[in-house]
Formats: sequence, C-alpha cells, structure tokens
Amino acid sequence: MYESMTGPGRRDFDARPPRSYAEAEEWARADLEFVRREMNVDPSRFSGVEVRVLTEGLANRPNADQVRRYWEVLFAELGFERVRFN
Repeated sequence: MYESMTGPGRRDFDARPPRSYAEAEEWARADLEFVRREMNVDPSRFSGVEVRVLTEGLANRPNADQVRRYWEVLFAELGFERVRFN
C-alpha cells in the first residue's frame, strides 16, 4: 500500500504521503500517465479484474487514508472493476 521508491516519476509515501484526499486523487491521476507510458500498461487488460490490497500494519500509519485513496483512484483509472482493502 505504501510505495517507497526512489527515482524519477516514483512516489515515496514514507518520506511524503499525500496530505489530503484531493492531493491523493491529483497524484493518482498524474501517475496514471506515467504508469501507462513508462510501464507500458494497457488499462483495457484490467476490465473485469478485482484487486485486493492487503494493508496489514500499514493501515495504522499517518495519512493511511489518503494513501488508500491514492490507490483507489489509480486502480479505478487503470480500469480495474473493483478494489478491496483488507
């Protein structure tokens, strides 16, 4: 649930998580283009697919709700039918 990657176009939610739902949604939509272009992801391949995110202890971290919103929006924009968090 927490991406902690260095390098161009990557998010480090350990160092800087989104501070609001609006920021999380903005980042997810911005990162959508990076995922499509740089990772060569074709959203049409995810039609009808469900994602299950296992949060474990990460759900208790600061700004966890905003990070969760980031992933909800990113997965939805990528065409996943349903996103479940456990």
